[in-house]
Amino acid sequence: MAVIAVKNYYARKGKRYGPYPRDPEMFYLYRVSRVEGKVVREYLGRGSKAAARKLGKEVRNKSYTSEVP
Repeated sequence: MAVIAVKNYYARKGKRYGPYPRDPEMFYLYRVSRVEGKVVREYLGRGSKAAARKLGKEVRNKSYTSEVP
């Protein structure tokens, strides 16, 4: 199990929007674990990296790009 801090980016009509949340100190926090052989991501809310460290032992900073129709 790990807690990750994420900034999201979105791509629409060839343009990239983000990062979200905009505040440089805030991140979306997720707890990632494996359940019955599948990776499950549970949303924990918004918070800082310090808050993420309190929630879990491991913090990874990742950015995701999603295609929005």
